[in-house]
Amino acid sequence: MLLGLLVLGFAAFVVRERLKIDVVGTIAARHIRCDTSNRCRPHYEIVTPSGERVGYVAGGNDQALTPDLQPGQRLSKRRWELNYSVDDRRVYDFPVHFYAALTLIGLALLGHGIVRARRAAREGRATNAR
Repeated sequence: MLLGLLVLGFAAFVVRERLKIDVVGTIAARHIRCDTSNRCRPHYEIVTPSGERVGYVAGGNDQALTPDLQPGQRLSKRRWELNYSVDDRRVYDFPVHFYAALTLIGLALLGHGIVRARRAAREGRATNAR
């Protein structure tokens, strides 16, 4: 049952973090920065339609947008959407089927754990009643 909860939690976290990204504008600059563990990530400076400069860091997992964006490209990723647009072309790079399968596996493990726990509780009551 615990494994099912962990699998469901992992899938939900990744999907939620991707859905939370909300960035629209033109990429003004791209810098690769490495941290102390030698993980290098692109840091983008994006100019929004209102002229505001915002930052975005592309991580190394499924929740992040592609790390291959270049200055001058127009990026549009709205909150609560898994996909985004680069220069008015839709990008469908989120592995929806993988996370759907992971969610089903998590639900199956959780259901199996609940059934086993109920069966064990029922057998324990039957043993105590004797």
